Amino acid sequence: MTAVVEAPLLQAPARVSAPARRWLVLTVLAVAQLMLVVDATVVNIALPRAQAALGFSDGDRQWVVTAYSLAFGALLLAGGRLADRFGRRRVFLVGLVGFAVASAIGGMAGNFAVLVSARALQGGFGALLAPSALALLTTTFSDSADRARAFGAFGAVSAAGGSAGLLIGGTLTQYASWRWVMYVNVVLAAAAALAAVPLLPRDRVANRPVAHSLVPLRIVDRNRGGAIAAMFLSATGVFGVLLFLTYYLESTLGYPPTKTGLAFLPMAAVMVVVGGAGSAAAVSRFGHRRTIAAGLVAAGVGMAMLTRVSAEPRYATAVLPATLVMGLGLGLVFAPCFDLGTAGVDEELVGTASAMLHVAQQIGGSIGMVMLNVIATTVSASSQASVHSYAVVFWVCALTFGLAALVVTSVVPADRAQRPVKFGWRRSRKAAAPSA
Repeated sequence: MTAVVEAPLLQAPARVSAPARRWLVLTVLAVAQLMLVVDATVVNIALPRAQAALGFSDGDRQWVVTAYSLAFGALLLAGGRLADRFGRRRVFLVGLVGFAVASAIGGMAGNFAVLVSARALQGGFGALLAPSALALLTTTFSDSADRARAFGAFGAVSAAGGSAGLLIGGTLTQYASWRWVMYVNVVLAAAAALAAVPLLPRDRVANRPVAHSLVPLRIVDRNRGGAIAAMFLSATGVFGVLLFLTYYLESTLGYPPTKTGLAFLPMAAVMVVVGGAGSAAAVSRFGHRRTIAAGLVAAGVGMAMLTRVSAEPRYATAVLPATLVMGLGLGLVFAPCFDLGTAGVDEELVGTASAMLHVAQQIGGSIGMVMLNVIATTVSASSQASVHSYAVVFWVCALTFGLAALVVTSVVPADRAQRPVKFGWRRSRKAAAPSA
């Protein structure tokens, strides 16, 4: 027998209505998600100064990033099952507190071993936090007409978090200390935990063994399979633009950390706007399949535009337009994928479905990073031109986005909106058509 999960909404305080409470819950979950996605990139810019302070080698430097991603990706599915088994609220709070403690240890690290161990702990607790947050979002907006907008906001945070991490990391490193890229998580986690305790619904979980495998095959249908494939393949392109464009701006154009972070800000702003409102409207009008495929194509076009980079400082004409198109495309990908990948799953398996999406994103990004590094190193060694190697990497990322669009178009069934999306005073007067 499987565990039975009941997740009733808490009784709202007298001054806070139930709909308002849902949006407060979304805010808490978005803060936690932002902390996780920011942490995946915030350390990148701080690495040179951390290396100088702790005295580790260039060969060891990669482990500061890899320790986090490996622990995070390896434990995500287990984290999702724990959330289903012991309650999403409980696992979410444990993940928040643990992530804060691990971040504090990393900030106080006096040597390389402590720093890497703290990063691995961050990844482990993040694997508890990520699937439980998405599962809580799914159950909070399970039957609400606001589901599309809620997932749009959550997806916008996920899409823009990587760029925000570069800006935050650059600012903290340049004006405070590299240690503050760790300490900032303590502040965010503490604020989210304090708000989560009274807001999140209490799960009542029966004390029974879990009777199915870590990933029951019955939950992987065409919709979920397409969403997972899109997340996996698009993560390669995201890492390509965040990592190699950072190298280009700092190494080739000589940008300082803060200026590098600011260079990504327009892309992040577009992702927030499009992911928060535009993706919900697009899904309502065109359905998940066409929205995700269009976003992947747009992201691929933006990547192709980045191949025009050169050793000359041409940010306004070469980099900015390309990243704006990238932001538009990615804003149409992440939120619909989160929505599609968790819709219709059995109540006791929401955490598992959520974890699968995060695993696809994390593992896809990790594999993509290794693959793109090999390509860049090989091309640079043969041509003795780092800028040319970046252009080749961007072409590979563009083709990857194109492949993802083909996969989504082939796998995900055609669909239409099941409900209108309302924005401000504008309301749809037509009843939504049933799904095809």
